[in-house]
Amino acid sequence: MLPLEILHPAEIELRDAAKYYESKSCGLGADFLIEMEEAVQFIQEEPLRQPEREDHTRRVLTKRFPYQVIYTIHEEKIWVVAFSNQRQKTGYRQNRI
Repeated sequence: MLPLEILHPAEIELRDAAKYYESKSCGLGADFLIEMEEAVQFIQEEPLRQPEREDHTRRVLTKRFPYQVIYTIHEEKIWVVAFSNQRQKTGYRQNRI
């Protein structure tokens, strides 16, 4: 199993999104974090399962929330670069890769 690191900007996105969902409904933020944790666990267990995109990233779509976990594999390590709302523009994270 490859080591996995979540980049700081991705951690901030995760925290902000959880706060947003919690403000909408009590417990929804916790549900969001559980789903993101499951996605990260899936990535760590099978990092090569998702196809590589042109920008050398891979992504896992979540089931309940309109989010994707974007990651890359570099030098035998998994780097989670974003927890991205699928409805947002994606170019903002290019400088993280």
